[in-house]
Amino acid sequence: MREPLEDVADYIHIAPELEKAAARWRYLFRHGFTKAEAADITAFTEGLSVTGGMHWKAEEITKLLFFRELDRLGRMPH
Repeated sequence: MREPLEDVADYIHIAPELEKAAARWRYLFRHGFTKAEAADITAFTEGLSVTGGMHWKAEEITKLLFFRELDRLGRMPH
């Protein structure tokens, strides 16, 4: 059984997706959105639910995207 992210190829595949979300958050924040607004917009564009007055944090989005990609690759430990 392979360990999660055993291969360097997994890192190469996942890293651009995480960086894209982080770059989107930075762009929004630099252009006048609050941290919470930038995170919520980033979450929404990544298909994450933004409801109920709860605000995302950039770190939470990155972690969730990381785990979502591991699951998609069949690499989530069970």
